[in-house]
Amino acid sequence: MDICKQDHDFFKKDFEYMFQFYKIDAHFDQLWQMKSSARESLKDWLLASTVPPKIAETCANACSELIENCIKYTRENTRSGVAIHVDKTDITVETCNIATVEDCSNLRNSISALQVADDIKQLFVERLMQQTDGGGHLGLIKIALETKGRLELLKESADHAVHVRLCMEAK
Repeated sequence: MDICKQDHDFFKKDFEYMFQFYKIDAHFDQLWQMKSSARESLKDWLLASTVPPKIAETCANACSELIENCIKYTRENTRSGVAIHVDKTDITVETCNIATVEDCSNLRNSISALQVADDIKQLFVERLMQQTDGGGHLGLIKIALETKGRLELLKESADHAVHVRLCMEAK
């Protein structure tokens, strides 16, 4: 019997790409380099799964930004995960990591601002003009603009585990 013809959850999506990493200070540079490798690999896999080239590039770049956020904002000695799911109409990117209280608050505020914004471009301009503490905090806005997708904070737990989802069209 051909396993590919069986109706398993494993075969429900057209494409799935997942990985985890454990953040320790000694591996930070290697993790930082791996985000570029992940972006290129993801783009190649998306193209092989018949996602149009422009969408594959946009998704890979957005995923790279989300991976970068995971690396930067994950607490030391904790595990993070990234998952990309594609079906005929949608691409979903999810990240899960353990953050600090302050980073959780910043993430919650950034995603809330995106969800209520009438004009994301205007939000981007306003944020660009604000004085910052060194980081522009523009990554999530840039992702929303480029993908025309929707970012959600799915859950936040007592141990500051945050689960972020980006949904965008696959066409």
